[in-house]
Amino acid sequence: MNGAQSEKAAPASLFPSGWVGEGGVTLNFQADGAVSGSTGCNRYVGQAQLRGDRIDFAPLAVTRMACTPGLMAQESRFLAALGAAERAAIAADGRLELYGPGAAEPSRFSPQPATR
Repeated sequence: MNGAQSEKAAPASLFPSGWVGEGGVTLNFQADGAVSGSTGCNRYVGQAQLRGDRIDFAPLAVTRMACTPGLMAQESRFLAALGAAERAAIAADGRLELYGPGAAEPSRFSPQPATR
């Protein structure tokens, strides 16, 4: 195991938690396994299952508003990353990392401040 991998831990629980990624995309996990958030353009909802470090997102329902080409491209990349995600880890810096097959880099998310 290399040094980079030894600094990552399987998330004990992502349910509930909130995360924000590049471009302002959000990923929110609810206690019942529901997920929701924003792609930066549209909103989405669905379910996720976490078993150890293995994560699986069920097909997501996504609103279909038209946005700028840049936001639409961001949305496509984000939804593809969620659909391909196989493994989740919490990095030493506290960020959530989602790994998919063949991805050069994981998708990274910072903890979202709690709002009340």
